[in-house]
Amino acid sequence: MNLIIVTPFSRAIENIQAMYASVLMAAATIQTEWMIIYQHEVEQELMEWKRAIKNQKGLQLTTVRGNTATSYYGHSYRNQAVANIEERENAWVYFLDDDNILHPEFTKLINVVRPDDEVVFFTQVWKSGEIRLEPDHLGVGGVDTAMMLVRSDIIKKHLWNEEEYTADGLMAETLASNHNSRRIHEPYCFYNYLR
Repeated sequence: MNLIIVTPFSRAIENIQAMYASVLMAAATIQTEWMIIYQHEVEQELMEWKRAIKNQKGLQLTTVRGNTATSYYGHSYRNQAVANIEERENAWVYFLDDDNILHPEFTKLINVVRPDDEVVFFTQVWKSGEIRLEPDHLGVGGVDTAMMLVRSDIIKKHLWNEEEYTADGLMAETLASNHNSRRIHEPYCFYNYLR
């Protein structure tokens, strides 16, 4: 099983540096591709950072220039990433925003995923560890982007609504109603950890 992490990037390079440590944690136990789709104005800093880091076993780092100079809430960059992902049933796609890091328990989530799961929703916590959202209401206002893990062949069938701030809730609702989804009431993600 492989993990593909998708990050639309437009913020400070320090965020990518902080995220990198948590992505390496995942790559230590699961073959990981980190796909960073970046806003045009951050290209120079990102390329300098990329040249400065060493190749790490278990991690493939892919950087892709955004299909537009900027992306409304990052949704067009998410769609661009999904278009570049191969359809493989053994790969999971995780959307990690550039103001967040992977939760230290995230790799444990991969171990509890069942073969028939197509979408997995899980609990989100604040930086303090206090629960922010449980996967009870899978719709607008009840789900954040970081709360879902989607099989690559499933996410290829859907597009993020590029004009809607609440596209994460809309996507969750679509995925939950059209695919074999599972809810796990354990915290496996943070909310805006780097803010």
